[in-house]
Amino acid sequence: MPRTLRFGGLWAALTALPLLLAPAAHAKDFVSIEPFAGKKVRLDGGLGEWPAGFEKLSESQKGPGVDASALLAYDDEFLYLGFKAKTGPLVRKSAPGPGQDVVTIELYFPPASGSAEKTHRIDLYPGDPGKLPALVVVDGTKVSSAQAVEAPTGSGFDLEAKIPWSALSSARRVRVGLRGRISFSDADKPGNTVAAGTTSKKTGKAMPYFTLAGETGLGQFLESRGTPFRPDREAYGDLDGDGQVERVALYRHYLTVAGGNYRGGKEFFLSELDISDPNAIRRLELTDLGKDGKHELVLIKRLGTDPKKYRELLQVFAAPDGGALREIFVTEVTIVTPEGLVENEVRVEGGQLTIRQGKSKGFDPNTYHEPVMTDVVAPALLPWDEVEARTYGLEGGQLKLVREKTWTPKVKAKPKGTGVTQTSSEKPARTVQRKPTLKQVHESYMAEKGVAAKIRAELSIDVAEDSRPEQVLLQGKDIVVFGEGFKHGETYSYVTLPVQSEEDILSITPAHLTSDGKAVLVVNALLRSSQSSGKADKLPVRQALLVYKLVSGKVTRIFSAETGRQLGDRKVIGTVRFLPAAGGGSEIELLPGRAVGWTERSYPYPPDTEAVGGLEPLLLPWGPIPSRRFAMRNGKFTLVSP
Repeated sequence: MPRTLRFGGLWAALTALPLLLAPAAHAKDFVSIEPFAGKKVRLDGGLGEWPAGFEKLSESQKGPGVDASALLAYDDEFLYLGFKAKTGPLVRKSAPGPGQDVVTIELYFPPASGSAEKTHRIDLYPGDPGKLPALVVVDGTKVSSAQAVEAPTGSGFDLEAKIPWSALSSARRVRVGLRGRISFSDADKPGNTVAAGTTSKKTGKAMPYFTLAGETGLGQFLESRGTPFRPDREAYGDLDGDGQVERVALYRHYLTVAGGNYRGGKEFFLSELDISDPNAIRRLELTDLGKDGKHELVLIKRLGTDPKKYRELLQVFAAPDGGALREIFVTEVTIVTPEGLVENEVRVEGGQLTIRQGKSKGFDPNTYHEPVMTDVVAPALLPWDEVEARTYGLEGGQLKLVREKTWTPKVKAKPKGTGVTQTSSEKPARTVQRKPTLKQVHESYMAEKGVAAKIRAELSIDVAEDSRPEQVLLQGKDIVVFGEGFKHGETYSYVTLPVQSEEDILSITPAHLTSDGKAVLVVNALLRSSQSSGKADKLPVRQALLVYKLVSGKVTRIFSAETGRQLGDRKVIGTVRFLPAAGGGSEIELLPGRAVGWTERSYPYPPDTEAVGGLEPLLLPWGPIPSRRFAMRNGKFTLVSP
C-alpha cells in the first residue's frame, strides 16, 4: 500500500507535489518544454525574450554536423519553437522537401485510451526574405494556422514559430509521456544538403522524453534522488474524466501521476511504495471500472522477497477529482509458503473486477494456519471455500460486491477439523482452521514488509480493545502492534515513522495522555530533508514530537510538533509540557526554549505561526507566540490556546 509522500521536505499524507518553478531542465533522460502560459508571445524572429536553456543539436547526421540550438515552449493552444543557427545564406525551394534549409521537430505520442502510438513530424522552412514566406508542414500537410518568422543574423539566422496543438491529432488527448528530437538540415544550394545535426539520433519511442511542466517537476525530483527518468512500469488513462490522458508510472519505488491537464498541468503526484524492488509490482494498469469515462488504477504488489514465501495484494486506486490517488479496494490474491500455494485469478472486463479461484497446491484445510493480514485487507479465496468467484463494481466511489458465484470445492476440510469463522462488514467471511500464534502474527508482518529488521524496543502495554496488554515493537522504522486481545489475536497493525533512518528515532515512550485508560505512544525523532548530498549541509535537521494512538485498530498519529531545529553546531530547542486535563488525561503545551549559536538577527528562517507539513510550529525564544496549548477533541489533540 502507498506509504507516504514527500511534501515540502517533510512527510505528510497522500497529496500532490507542487512543481517548483525552475529553469529549463536538461538531463540525459528528458528535455523540458518551457511553459508559456500567461505570456504574451510576439513572433518577430528575435529570441531576446526567450529564456535560457537552448538545447544544442550536437549529434551529427551528415557531414560535420551543425552549429545550432533550439528550445520548445507551449501553452494551451500552441507549441512554440525558438531556433538559432550559424550557417551560410538561407537556401529555400518553392515547395517543401529535401535539399534546402529545414528545421524538423519529431514528437512521439504514446498509445493511450485505445489510440495507437504515433510520431508526428513538423517541418519548418525559414522564409527567403522578399522571395518566399516561411512554411510550416505537419505530417506532409501545410498548416495555414501555424506561423514561422525568421530573422537573419550576421552568422546565420534565428527562427520563431508556433504550431497549434490541433494540428497534431494525437495531442487532442495526450500531452504526457511525449518523446522527441529537433533536427536541422543545412543546404549550400537548392538540392544539396551539406550538413545535418540533431538533438538525438534515436527515433520513435527511443527518443528522449520531452516534458511539460508537471513532468518536468517530476523529472527534476527523480534526478535529485538519483533515479532515472525511465519507468519500470507505466500506464495511460483518463483518471478524472476531463478528456486528457494521465500517465501513471513506477520509477523504482516511486508511484507517480502526471498529465498535461493534471492539477492544472503544473503539479505531479508521487507516493513512495513500501517495496525494495520495482519487480514487486506485478501488474499496473488503468481501466474504466465504472464505465463513466474515469479510469482506475489496478495494482498487484508482492509482499516479501523470498521466492518461496510471499503474498500478493490487489489494490485499486482512484483519483476522480484530479487529486491524489486514493485506495478504494484491497484484497489478498496470492499466498505462497514452502507448504503450498494459492493464486487467485484476477480479471477486469465489462467495467467490473472479478476474483476467482485459480491455481492451488499443497495446503491442507485441516492444518492451514496462515494468519490473515489485517482487517482492511480482504482474504484470498482458498480452495476449500464455497465461493468460486466474486465480482465487484464501482458504486459511490468504492468497489463493492455485486455478485458471488459458489461451487463445490475440490478440496474439503475433514469433519474433525475445528473451524473459527472470521467475519467483517467490510470483507467476505472465510474459515481460518487454526488461530495463529503471536509468533506467526509477527512473522506475517515481516513477510508483508519483506525484511527482518532489528527490534529496537519492545513494550507490553494496554493500547487498545480489552484490558489485556498488546505487544508494541519498534522494528526498523515501524511501530508494530499485535496481541491476544487485539483483533482476536489474528493480525497486526503498523505504521512507518517519517524518518530517513531508524537511527533517527530517538525514543518511544508509552504515556496515558487520554482519558480512556489506553496508553498512547510518544516518539521523539529527527526529520531530515532528503535533498541531494551536495546541499545536505545547508539544510536544517528538525526534531519532532509524534504522538500515536490505536484508533479503530490502526496506529494513528494524533499530534505532531517541531520541537527543535539544528544546523551544524547551531540549534533552537523548544520546551514541551504535559499538563493534567479536566476530566482526565493530559493537555500538551508548547513553549519557547533556548537558542545556541543563533540570535534573532542571525536566525535564517522565518518564524512559523501555523502547522507546516503536519507539524505544529517550533516556538522561537524571540518569536511572537509565547505558548500553544492542545487538548483532546474529537480523537486528536486540538489547539485550544491561544
